[in-house]
Amino acid sequence: MQIPHRGQIAACAMSALLLLAGCSGGGGPSGGGGGGATNVAPAFAGNATAGIEVAENVTGTIYQAAATDANNDSLTYAILAGEDGARFSLTADGKLSFVASPDFENPVNVALNNDYQLRITASDGKGGSATLALRVRVTNSTEGITTRQIASGFAEPVAALLDDRPAIYVAERGGAITSVNLFGCASCGSSQLQYGYRQPRIGTAGTLPSGLREGLLGIARGTGEYENRWFTLNASASGRLTVSQFLEGSRLWTSIGTVISIPSPETTTVAPAPGGWIGFGPDGYLYIATGDGAGLPINSTAQDTRTLRGKVLRIKPKIAGFDVFSQSNYTIPADNPFANGVSGAPEVWAYGFRDPRTANFVGSDLIVSDRDVDGAFSELNLIRPSDRGGNYGWPYFTGARPATDTHIGTFINPIIQWARNQGNNPTAGLLYDGAITSLRGSYLFADAETGTFWTLPFVQIQQGNTITVDQASRRNQDIVPDSGTITNPVFLSRGPNGDIYVVDKKGFIFALTAN
Repeated sequence: MQIPHRGQIAACAMSALLLLAGCSGGGGPSGGGGGGATNVAPAFAGNATAGIEVAENVTGTIYQAAATDANNDSLTYAILAGEDGARFSLTADGKLSFVASPDFENPVNVALNNDYQLRITASDGKGGSATLALRVRVTNSTEGITTRQIASGFAEPVAALLDDRPAIYVAERGGAITSVNLFGCASCGSSQLQYGYRQPRIGTAGTLPSGLREGLLGIARGTGEYENRWFTLNASASGRLTVSQFLEGSRLWTSIGTVISIPSPETTTVAPAPGGWIGFGPDGYLYIATGDGAGLPINSTAQDTRTLRGKVLRIKPKIAGFDVFSQSNYTIPADNPFANGVSGAPEVWAYGFRDPRTANFVGSDLIVSDRDVDGAFSELNLIRPSDRGGNYGWPYFTGARPATDTHIGTFINPIIQWARNQGNNPTAGLLYDGAITSLRGSYLFADAETGTFWTLPFVQIQQGNTITVDQASRRNQDIVPDSGTITNPVFLSRGPNGDIYVVDKKGFIFALTAN
Protein backbone atom coordinates (compact mmCIF):
# COMPACT_ATOMS: atom_id res chain seq x y z
CA MET A 1 0.00 0.00 0.00
CA GLN A 2 1.29 3.41 -1.04
CA ILE A 3 0.87 6.35 1.26
CA PRO A 4 0.49 9.70 -0.59
CA HIS A 5 3.01 12.27 0.25
CA ARG A 6 2.08 15.74 1.54
CA GLY A 7 1.98 17.48 -1.91
CA GLN A 8 -0.51 15.02 -3.32
CA ILE A 9 -2.81 15.51 -0.34
CA ALA A 10 -2.79 19.31 -0.81
CA ALA A 11 -3.55 19.03 -4.52
CA CYS A 12 -6.50 16.73 -3.91
CA ALA A 13 -7.86 19.04 -1.27
CA MET A 14 -7.71 22.04 -3.64
CA SER A 15 -9.49 20.08 -6.39
CA ALA A 16 -12.26 19.16 -4.02
CA LEU A 17 -12.77 22.75 -2.97
CA LEU A 18 -13.00 23.93 -6.57
CA LEU A 19 -15.49 21.22 -7.40
CA LEU A 20 -17.69 22.16 -4.48
CA ALA A 21 -17.56 25.82 -5.46
CA GLY A 22 -18.59 25.01 -9.02
CA CYS A 23 -21.55 22.99 -7.85
CA SER A 24 -22.81 25.39 -5.22
CA GLY A 25 -24.90 27.60 -7.69
CA GLY A 26 -23.67 30.85 -6.20
CA GLY A 27 -20.61 32.79 -5.39
CA GLY A 28 -20.21 35.06 -8.53
CA PRO A 29 -22.15 38.29 -8.96
CA SER A 30 -23.61 37.15 -12.27
CA GLY A 31 -24.66 33.76 -11.03
CA GLY A 32 -23.36 32.33 -14.30
CA GLY A 33 -19.72 32.00 -13.68
CA GLY A 34 -18.82 34.38 -16.59
CA GLY A 35 -18.48 37.81 -14.85
CA GLY A 36 -20.92 40.91 -15.16
CA ALA A 37 -23.49 41.11 -18.11
CA THR A 38 -22.74 43.79 -20.85
CA ASN A 39 -24.84 47.00 -20.68
CA VAL A 40 -26.36 47.84 -24.10
CA ALA A 41 -26.75 51.58 -24.85
CA PRO A 42 -30.20 52.86 -25.87
CA ALA A 43 -30.89 53.54 -29.55
CA PHE A 44 -33.11 55.77 -31.70
CA ALA A 45 -34.70 54.36 -34.83
CA GLY A 46 -34.19 55.71 -38.35
CA ASN A 47 -30.44 56.17 -38.27
CA ALA A 48 -30.91 58.49 -35.30
CA THR A 49 -32.50 61.25 -37.42
CA ALA A 50 -36.08 62.51 -37.56
CA GLY A 51 -38.07 65.42 -38.96
CA ILE A 52 -41.49 66.90 -38.27
CA GLU A 53 -43.60 69.83 -39.50
CA VAL A 54 -45.70 72.02 -37.24
CA ALA A 55 -47.89 75.03 -37.99
CA GLU A 56 -46.87 78.40 -36.61
CA ASN A 57 -48.36 79.53 -33.28
CA VAL A 58 -48.46 75.91 -32.04
CA THR A 59 -48.50 75.37 -28.28
CA GLY A 60 -47.95 72.28 -26.12
CA THR A 61 -46.17 69.07 -27.03
CA ILE A 62 -45.04 68.85 -30.65
CA TYR A 63 -42.94 65.66 -30.48
CA GLN A 64 -42.47 62.62 -28.25
CA ALA A 65 -38.89 61.37 -28.16
CA ALA A 66 -38.72 57.55 -27.92
CA ALA A 67 -35.57 55.44 -27.83
CA THR A 68 -35.36 51.69 -27.16
CA ASP A 69 -33.15 49.96 -24.57
CA ALA A 70 -32.14 46.29 -24.79
CA ASN A 71 -31.70 46.07 -21.01
CA ASN A 72 -35.13 47.61 -20.38
CA ASP A 73 -33.51 50.40 -18.41
CA SER A 74 -35.50 53.54 -17.64
CA LEU A 75 -34.43 56.33 -20.01
CA THR A 76 -34.03 60.05 -19.38
CA TYR A 77 -34.16 62.60 -22.22
CA ALA A 78 -32.38 65.94 -22.56
CA ILE A 79 -31.50 68.56 -25.20
CA LEU A 80 -27.85 68.98 -26.10
CA ALA A 81 -26.55 72.55 -26.11
CA GLY A 82 -26.08 74.28 -29.46
CA GLU A 83 -27.95 74.75 -32.74
CA ASP A 84 -31.55 75.77 -32.00
CA GLY A 85 -31.85 73.77 -28.79
CA ALA A 86 -32.45 76.85 -26.64
CA ARG A 87 -35.74 77.45 -28.46
CA PHE A 88 -37.21 74.23 -27.07
CA SER A 89 -38.20 72.66 -23.77
CA LEU A 90 -38.00 68.88 -23.14
CA THR A 91 -39.38 66.92 -20.21
CA ALA A 92 -37.35 64.04 -18.72
CA ASP A 93 -39.76 61.56 -20.33
CA GLY A 94 -39.25 63.07 -23.82
CA LYS A 95 -42.09 65.53 -24.45
CA LEU A 96 -40.80 68.37 -26.68
CA SER A 97 -42.35 71.84 -26.99
CA PHE A 98 -41.35 75.35 -28.06
CA VAL A 99 -40.33 77.76 -25.32
CA ALA A 100 -42.31 80.43 -27.21
CA SER A 101 -44.84 79.67 -29.93
CA PRO A 102 -43.12 79.93 -33.33
CA ASP A 103 -44.01 82.79 -35.66
CA PHE A 104 -43.54 81.94 -39.33
CA GLU A 105 -43.15 85.60 -40.27
CA ASN A 106 -40.48 86.09 -37.61
CA PRO A 107 -38.34 82.95 -37.35
CA VAL A 108 -35.81 82.86 -34.51
CA ASN A 109 -33.80 79.80 -35.48
CA VAL A 110 -30.10 80.28 -36.21
CA ALA A 111 -30.61 80.25 -39.99
CA LEU A 112 -33.75 82.44 -39.77
CA ASN A 113 -35.54 80.13 -42.19
CA ASN A 114 -38.11 78.32 -39.98
CA ASP A 115 -36.02 75.11 -40.18
CA TYR A 116 -35.10 74.42 -36.55
CA GLN A 117 -32.32 71.92 -35.76
CA LEU A 118 -31.63 70.31 -32.37
CA ARG A 119 -30.16 67.16 -30.81
CA ILE A 120 -31.88 65.06 -28.16
CA THR A 121 -30.08 62.51 -25.96
CA ALA A 122 -31.52 59.43 -24.27
CA SER A 123 -29.51 58.18 -21.24
CA ASP A 124 -29.95 54.90 -19.32
CA GLY A 125 -28.19 56.07 -16.15
CA LYS A 126 -25.45 53.46 -16.53
CA GLY A 127 -23.24 55.36 -18.93
CA GLY A 128 -25.13 54.37 -22.05
CA SER A 129 -26.69 57.06 -24.27
CA ALA A 130 -27.92 57.77 -27.79
CA THR A 131 -28.35 61.02 -29.74
CA LEU A 132 -31.17 61.95 -32.14
CA ALA A 133 -30.78 64.73 -34.72
CA LEU A 134 -34.24 66.31 -35.01
CA ARG A 135 -35.43 68.82 -37.63
CA VAL A 136 -38.57 70.84 -36.84
CA ARG A 137 -39.99 72.69 -39.84
CA VAL A 138 -42.45 75.50 -39.02
CA THR A 139 -45.09 76.04 -41.70
CA ASN A 140 -47.23 79.08 -42.40
CA SER A 141 -50.82 79.65 -41.35
CA THR A 142 -52.88 82.49 -42.79
CA GLU A 143 -53.95 83.12 -39.18
CA GLY A 144 -57.62 83.57 -39.93
CA ILE A 145 -57.12 85.97 -42.86
CA THR A 146 -59.16 85.49 -46.03
CA THR A 147 -58.17 87.65 -49.01
CA ARG A 148 -60.75 87.98 -51.78
CA GLN A 149 -60.57 89.77 -55.10
CA ILE A 150 -63.79 91.80 -55.26
CA ALA A 151 -63.31 93.87 -58.44
CA SER A 152 -60.98 94.19 -61.40
CA GLY A 153 -60.49 96.00 -64.68
CA PHE A 154 -59.52 99.44 -63.39
CA ALA A 155 -57.02 101.64 -65.22
CA GLU A 156 -54.31 102.50 -62.68
CA PRO A 157 -56.42 103.01 -59.57
CA VAL A 158 -54.80 105.36 -57.06
CA ALA A 159 -57.15 105.65 -54.09
CA ALA A 160 -60.45 104.50 -52.67
CA LEU A 161 -62.96 105.33 -49.98
CA LEU A 162 -65.79 103.41 -48.37
CA ASP A 163 -69.28 104.51 -47.50
CA ASP A 164 -71.98 102.89 -45.38
CA ARG A 165 -74.17 101.46 -48.18
CA PRO A 166 -71.69 99.66 -48.32
CA ALA A 167 -69.90 100.68 -51.49
CA ILE A 168 -66.33 101.49 -52.38
CA TYR A 169 -65.43 104.41 -54.63
CA VAL A 170 -62.31 103.71 -56.67
CA ALA A 171 -60.41 106.67 -58.15
CA GLU A 172 -58.42 106.10 -61.34
CA ARG A 173 -55.46 108.18 -62.46
CA GLY A 174 -57.26 109.25 -65.63
CA GLY A 175 -60.16 110.81 -63.69
CA ALA A 176 -62.81 108.08 -63.60
CA ILE A 177 -64.55 107.17 -60.35
CA THR A 178 -66.10 103.71 -60.09
CA SER A 179 -68.60 102.76 -57.41
CA VAL A 180 -68.45 99.07 -56.46
CA ASN A 181 -71.37 97.52 -54.58
CA LEU A 182 -69.88 95.48 -51.76
CA PHE A 183 -73.04 93.45 -51.11
CA GLY A 184 -72.70 91.56 -54.41
CA CYS A 185 -73.83 87.95 -54.29
CA ALA A 186 -72.22 84.58 -53.72
CA SER A 187 -72.23 83.67 -57.43
CA CYS A 188 -71.38 87.10 -58.85
CA GLY A 189 -68.09 87.73 -60.59
CA SER A 190 -66.19 90.91 -59.90
CA SER A 191 -67.37 92.53 -63.13
CA GLN A 192 -70.98 92.17 -61.97
CA LEU A 193 -70.19 94.06 -58.80
CA GLN A 194 -69.36 97.23 -60.73
CA TYR A 195 -72.59 99.06 -61.27
CA GLY A 196 -71.60 102.30 -62.96
CA TYR A 197 -68.87 104.73 -63.86
CA ARG A 198 -68.91 108.31 -62.66
CA GLN A 199 -66.66 110.56 -64.73
CA PRO A 200 -65.96 113.84 -62.95
CA ARG A 201 -64.72 116.58 -65.22
CA ILE A 202 -61.78 118.24 -63.54
CA GLY A 203 -60.79 121.55 -65.11
CA THR A 204 -61.55 121.98 -68.79
CA ALA A 205 -59.88 118.85 -70.15
CA GLY A 206 -62.46 116.38 -68.90
CA THR A 207 -59.91 113.59 -68.93
CA LEU A 208 -56.76 113.97 -66.89
CA PRO A 209 -53.21 113.23 -68.06
CA SER A 210 -51.73 110.17 -66.40
CA GLY A 211 -47.99 110.55 -66.96
CA LEU A 212 -45.26 111.83 -64.66
CA ARG A 213 -47.46 111.52 -61.58
CA GLU A 214 -50.13 113.72 -63.10
CA GLY A 215 -53.80 112.87 -62.97
CA LEU A 216 -56.27 112.18 -60.18
CA LEU A 217 -54.40 111.58 -56.93
CA GLY A 218 -56.96 111.38 -54.13
CA ILE A 219 -60.62 111.24 -53.18
CA ALA A 220 -62.33 112.15 -49.91
CA ARG A 221 -65.79 112.58 -48.48
CA GLY A 222 -66.61 114.13 -45.15
CA THR A 223 -69.57 113.87 -42.82
CA GLY A 224 -72.15 116.32 -41.57
CA GLU A 225 -72.62 119.02 -44.19
CA TYR A 226 -70.78 116.79 -46.69
CA GLU A 227 -73.06 113.77 -46.28
CA ASN A 228 -75.18 114.58 -49.34
CA ARG A 229 -72.67 112.95 -51.69
CA TRP A 230 -70.23 115.83 -51.74
CA PHE A 231 -66.83 114.58 -52.82
CA THR A 232 -63.45 116.25 -52.76
CA LEU A 233 -60.90 115.28 -55.41
CA ASN A 234 -57.22 116.11 -55.67
CA ALA A 235 -55.57 116.20 -59.09
CA SER A 236 -52.26 117.22 -60.62
CA ALA A 237 -52.39 118.71 -64.12
CA SER A 238 -51.01 121.63 -66.11
CA GLY A 239 -48.42 122.45 -63.48
CA ARG A 240 -50.89 122.77 -60.61
CA LEU A 241 -52.19 120.65 -57.76
CA THR A 242 -55.93 121.34 -57.59
CA VAL A 243 -58.47 120.32 -54.97
CA SER A 244 -62.03 120.48 -56.28
CA GLN A 245 -65.54 119.70 -55.03
CA PHE A 246 -68.04 117.53 -56.93
CA LEU A 247 -71.60 116.40 -56.37
CA GLU A 248 -72.24 112.78 -57.32
CA GLY A 249 -74.47 112.22 -60.33
CA SER A 250 -75.93 109.17 -62.03
CA ARG A 251 -73.37 109.39 -64.83
CA LEU A 252 -71.38 112.63 -64.71
CA TRP A 253 -70.56 114.40 -61.50
CA THR A 254 -71.38 118.08 -61.12
CA SER A 255 -68.37 120.31 -60.57
CA ILE A 256 -69.07 122.69 -57.71
CA GLY A 257 -65.78 124.56 -57.82
CA THR A 258 -62.16 124.71 -56.83
CA VAL A 259 -61.24 124.66 -53.15
CA ILE A 260 -57.54 125.41 -53.55
CA SER A 261 -55.02 125.35 -56.40
CA ILE A 262 -51.26 125.20 -55.78
CA PRO A 263 -48.45 125.64 -58.33
CA SER A 264 -46.72 122.33 -58.96
CA PRO A 265 -43.38 122.89 -60.73
CA GLU A 266 -42.76 119.27 -61.71
CA THR A 267 -39.61 118.33 -63.58
CA THR A 268 -39.12 115.70 -66.24
CA THR A 269 -35.49 115.02 -65.31
CA VAL A 270 -36.08 113.73 -61.80
CA ALA A 271 -38.99 111.68 -60.45
CA PRO A 272 -41.74 114.23 -59.71
CA ALA A 273 -43.24 114.45 -56.25
CA PRO A 274 -46.75 115.95 -56.18
CA GLY A 275 -47.86 114.09 -53.04
CA GLY A 276 -51.59 113.97 -53.43
CA TRP A 277 -53.38 112.33 -50.50
CA ILE A 278 -56.48 114.08 -49.16
CA GLY A 279 -58.84 113.13 -46.38
CA PHE A 280 -61.23 114.50 -43.80
CA GLY A 281 -60.09 114.10 -40.23
CA PRO A 282 -62.28 113.23 -37.24
CA ASP A 283 -62.29 116.97 -36.49
CA GLY A 284 -64.18 117.61 -39.76
CA TYR A 285 -61.32 119.48 -41.43
CA LEU A 286 -59.81 118.63 -44.80
CA TYR A 287 -56.16 117.52 -44.77
CA ILE A 288 -54.13 117.81 -47.99
CA ALA A 289 -50.67 116.27 -48.45
CA THR A 290 -48.54 118.13 -51.00
CA GLY A 291 -45.17 117.12 -52.43
CA ASP A 292 -42.34 119.59 -52.77
CA GLY A 293 -42.55 119.23 -56.57
CA ALA A 294 -38.94 120.28 -56.88
CA GLY A 295 -37.26 117.15 -58.13
CA LEU A 296 -33.78 117.95 -56.82
CA PRO A 297 -33.39 118.58 -53.06
CA ILE A 298 -31.62 121.89 -53.74
CA ASN A 299 -34.86 123.25 -55.22
CA SER A 300 -37.11 122.04 -52.42
CA THR A 301 -39.43 124.49 -50.65
CA ALA A 302 -40.46 121.91 -48.05
CA GLN A 303 -38.64 123.88 -45.30
CA ASP A 304 -40.27 127.19 -46.25
CA THR A 305 -43.37 127.47 -44.08
CA ARG A 306 -44.70 130.30 -46.25
CA THR A 307 -45.21 128.01 -49.25
CA LEU A 308 -47.75 125.20 -49.61
CA ARG A 309 -45.42 122.61 -51.18
CA GLY A 310 -43.92 119.75 -49.17
CA LYS A 311 -46.56 120.18 -46.49
CA VAL A 312 -49.63 118.72 -44.87
CA LEU A 313 -52.34 121.39 -45.07
CA ARG A 314 -55.47 121.69 -42.93
CA ILE A 315 -58.46 123.76 -44.04
CA LYS A 316 -62.24 123.97 -43.78
CA PRO A 317 -63.91 124.01 -47.23
CA LYS A 318 -67.00 126.18 -47.48
CA ILE A 319 -70.19 124.90 -49.07
CA ALA A 320 -73.10 127.29 -49.63
CA GLY A 321 -75.53 124.88 -51.32
CA PHE A 322 -75.93 121.99 -53.70
CA ASP A 323 -75.16 124.00 -56.83
CA VAL A 324 -73.35 127.08 -55.58
CA PHE A 325 -69.82 126.93 -54.26
CA SER A 326 -68.89 129.69 -51.87
CA GLN A 327 -66.48 132.15 -53.46
CA SER A 328 -64.42 132.28 -50.27
CA ASN A 329 -63.50 128.63 -50.90
CA TYR A 330 -62.26 127.71 -47.40
CA THR A 331 -61.49 129.02 -43.93
CA ILE A 332 -58.52 128.43 -41.63
CA PRO A 333 -59.03 126.46 -38.39
CA ALA A 334 -58.17 128.69 -35.44
CA ASP A 335 -55.72 126.17 -33.96
CA ASN A 336 -53.57 125.83 -37.08
CA PRO A 337 -49.95 126.54 -36.06
CA PHE A 338 -49.57 129.53 -38.42
CA ALA A 339 -53.21 130.60 -38.42
CA ASN A 340 -52.28 134.29 -38.11
CA GLY A 341 -50.04 134.06 -41.17
CA VAL A 342 -47.08 135.74 -39.44
CA SER A 343 -44.45 132.98 -39.43
CA GLY A 344 -45.97 130.68 -42.02
CA ALA A 345 -48.87 130.09 -44.38
CA PRO A 346 -52.14 129.74 -42.44
CA GLU A 347 -53.00 126.49 -44.23
CA VAL A 348 -49.86 124.64 -43.06
CA TRP A 349 -50.35 121.92 -40.43
CA ALA A 350 -46.89 120.26 -40.72
CA TYR A 351 -43.94 120.62 -43.09
CA GLY A 352 -40.72 119.01 -44.32
CA PHE A 353 -42.12 116.39 -46.73
CA ARG A 354 -41.04 115.37 -50.21
CA ASP A 355 -43.77 113.13 -51.68
CA PRO A 356 -46.56 112.25 -49.21
CA ARG A 357 -48.75 110.07 -51.44
CA THR A 358 -50.75 108.18 -48.82
CA ALA A 359 -51.99 108.71 -45.29
CA ASN A 360 -54.61 107.45 -42.86
CA PHE A 361 -55.95 108.52 -39.52
CA VAL A 362 -55.64 106.48 -36.35
CA GLY A 363 -58.02 108.32 -34.08
CA SER A 364 -56.95 111.95 -34.22
CA ASP A 365 -53.39 111.05 -35.25
CA LEU A 366 -52.37 111.14 -38.91
CA ILE A 367 -49.76 108.71 -40.29
CA VAL A 368 -48.25 109.96 -43.58
CA SER A 369 -45.96 108.18 -46.04
CA ASP A 370 -42.92 109.82 -47.64
CA ARG A 371 -39.80 108.88 -49.60
CA ASP A 372 -36.68 110.69 -50.70
CA VAL A 373 -35.55 111.50 -54.24
CA ASP A 374 -33.14 108.59 -54.71
CA GLY A 375 -35.15 106.06 -52.74
CA ALA A 376 -32.54 105.57 -50.02
CA PHE A 377 -35.32 105.40 -47.44
CA SER A 378 -39.08 105.04 -47.38
CA GLU A 379 -40.80 106.23 -44.25
CA LEU A 380 -44.02 106.64 -42.31
CA ASN A 381 -44.47 109.75 -40.16
CA LEU A 382 -46.78 110.41 -37.23
CA ILE A 383 -48.53 113.77 -36.92
CA ARG A 384 -50.40 114.06 -33.63
CA PRO A 385 -52.45 117.17 -32.85
CA SER A 386 -49.65 118.13 -30.46
CA ASP A 387 -47.16 117.90 -33.36
CA ARG A 388 -48.84 120.66 -35.39
CA GLY A 389 -46.26 122.95 -36.90
CA GLY A 390 -43.69 120.15 -36.73
CA ASN A 391 -40.76 119.85 -39.13
CA TYR A 392 -40.40 116.35 -40.63
CA GLY A 393 -36.96 116.92 -42.08
CA TRP A 394 -36.91 116.89 -45.88
CA PRO A 395 -34.55 117.75 -47.56
CA TYR A 396 -32.18 117.80 -44.57
CA PHE A 397 -33.13 114.31 -43.43
CA THR A 398 -34.12 111.13 -45.24
CA GLY A 399 -35.55 108.61 -42.86
CA ALA A 400 -33.82 109.23 -39.54
CA ARG A 401 -30.51 109.92 -41.27
CA PRO A 402 -29.09 113.36 -42.17
CA ALA A 403 -29.12 113.85 -45.94
CA THR A 404 -27.03 117.04 -45.96
CA ASP A 405 -24.10 118.41 -43.99
CA THR A 406 -26.14 121.45 -43.03
CA HIS A 407 -29.35 121.08 -41.08
CA ILE A 408 -30.53 123.63 -38.57
CA GLY A 409 -33.55 123.19 -36.37
CA THR A 410 -35.52 120.49 -34.59
CA PHE A 411 -36.82 117.63 -36.72
CA ILE A 412 -39.32 114.86 -36.11
CA ASN A 413 -38.00 111.48 -37.22
CA PRO A 414 -40.23 108.84 -38.85
CA ILE A 415 -41.91 106.17 -36.77
CA ILE A 416 -41.16 103.46 -39.37
CA GLN A 417 -38.57 103.32 -42.14
CA TRP A 418 -37.09 100.87 -44.63
CA ALA A 419 -34.15 100.89 -47.02
CA ARG A 420 -34.12 100.86 -50.81
CA ASN A 421 -33.55 97.11 -51.03
CA GLN A 422 -36.80 96.56 -49.10
CA GLY A 423 -38.97 98.84 -51.23
CA ASN A 424 -39.33 102.35 -52.56
CA ASN A 425 -43.01 103.28 -52.51
CA PRO A 426 -44.48 103.38 -48.99
CA THR A 427 -48.20 102.89 -48.48
CA ALA A 428 -49.55 104.25 -45.20
CA GLY A 429 -51.55 101.69 -43.29
CA LEU A 430 -54.34 101.21 -40.80
CA LEU A 431 -54.77 100.14 -37.20
CA TYR A 432 -56.74 96.92 -37.54
CA ASP A 433 -59.78 96.58 -35.27
CA GLY A 434 -61.87 94.03 -37.21
CA ALA A 435 -62.76 90.38 -36.72
CA ILE A 436 -59.38 88.82 -37.56
CA THR A 437 -58.01 87.95 -34.13
CA SER A 438 -54.39 87.61 -35.24
CA LEU A 439 -54.39 91.16 -36.67
CA ARG A 440 -56.35 92.96 -33.99
CA GLY A 441 -54.31 95.74 -32.44
CA SER A 442 -51.77 95.63 -35.27
CA TYR A 443 -50.78 98.37 -37.69
CA LEU A 444 -50.86 97.01 -41.26
CA PHE A 445 -48.83 98.85 -43.91
CA ALA A 446 -47.21 98.07 -47.26
CA ASP A 447 -44.75 98.95 -50.00
CA ALA A 448 -46.31 99.49 -53.42
CA GLU A 449 -43.13 98.74 -55.35
CA THR A 450 -42.31 95.33 -53.87
CA GLY A 451 -45.86 94.37 -52.87
CA THR A 452 -44.74 93.67 -49.32
CA PHE A 453 -47.14 93.82 -46.36
CA TRP A 454 -45.99 94.21 -42.76
CA THR A 455 -47.65 94.42 -39.36
CA LEU A 456 -46.50 95.82 -36.05
CA PRO A 457 -48.25 95.84 -32.67
CA PHE A 458 -49.56 99.38 -32.63
CA VAL A 459 -48.44 99.87 -29.03
CA GLN A 460 -44.83 99.72 -30.29
CA ILE A 461 -45.32 102.83 -32.42
CA GLN A 462 -44.11 105.85 -30.49
CA GLN A 463 -43.13 109.33 -31.58
CA GLY A 464 -39.36 109.72 -31.27
CA ASN A 465 -38.64 106.03 -31.84
CA THR A 466 -37.87 104.91 -35.41
CA ILE A 467 -38.69 101.26 -36.10
CA THR A 468 -37.24 99.42 -39.10
CA VAL A 469 -39.29 96.85 -41.00
CA ASP A 470 -36.83 94.20 -39.84
CA GLN A 471 -38.66 94.50 -36.53
CA ALA A 472 -42.07 94.01 -38.19
CA SER A 473 -43.87 90.83 -39.28
CA ARG A 474 -43.88 90.22 -43.03
CA ARG A 475 -47.43 89.18 -43.96
CA ASN A 476 -47.33 88.24 -47.64
CA GLN A 477 -47.83 84.53 -47.00
CA ASP A 478 -50.89 85.36 -44.89
CA ILE A 479 -52.41 87.72 -47.48
CA VAL A 480 -52.96 85.35 -50.40
CA PRO A 481 -55.88 86.23 -52.72
CA ASP A 482 -58.41 83.67 -53.89
CA SER A 483 -57.88 85.08 -57.39
CA GLY A 484 -55.18 87.27 -58.91
CA THR A 485 -52.05 88.60 -57.25
CA ILE A 486 -51.37 91.66 -55.14
CA THR A 487 -48.28 93.20 -56.71
CA ASN A 488 -48.54 96.97 -56.14
CA PRO A 489 -50.72 97.89 -53.13
CA VAL A 490 -50.98 101.66 -53.61
CA PHE A 491 -53.76 102.35 -51.10
CA LEU A 492 -55.39 100.77 -48.04
CA SER A 493 -58.91 101.68 -46.92
CA ARG A 494 -61.15 100.53 -44.09
CA GLY A 495 -64.71 99.27 -44.52
CA PRO A 496 -67.60 99.95 -42.14
CA ASN A 497 -67.24 96.49 -40.55
CA GLY A 498 -63.48 96.80 -40.02
CA ASP A 499 -62.45 94.88 -43.15
CA ILE A 500 -59.47 96.27 -45.06
CA TYR A 501 -59.60 96.97 -48.79
CA VAL A 502 -56.44 96.94 -50.88
CA VAL A 503 -56.17 98.96 -54.09
CA ASP A 504 -53.65 97.42 -56.47
CA LYS A 505 -52.12 99.58 -59.18
CA LYS A 506 -52.58 96.76 -61.72
CA GLY A 507 -56.36 97.32 -61.58
CA PHE A 508 -57.61 95.06 -58.80
CA ILE A 509 -59.44 95.60 -55.50
CA PHE A 510 -59.02 93.04 -52.72
CA ALA A 511 -60.75 92.64 -49.35
CA LEU A 512 -59.10 91.26 -46.21
CA THR A 513 -61.77 89.55 -44.10
CA ALA A 514 -62.02 86.98 -41.34
CA ASN A 515 -62.28 83.32 -42.40
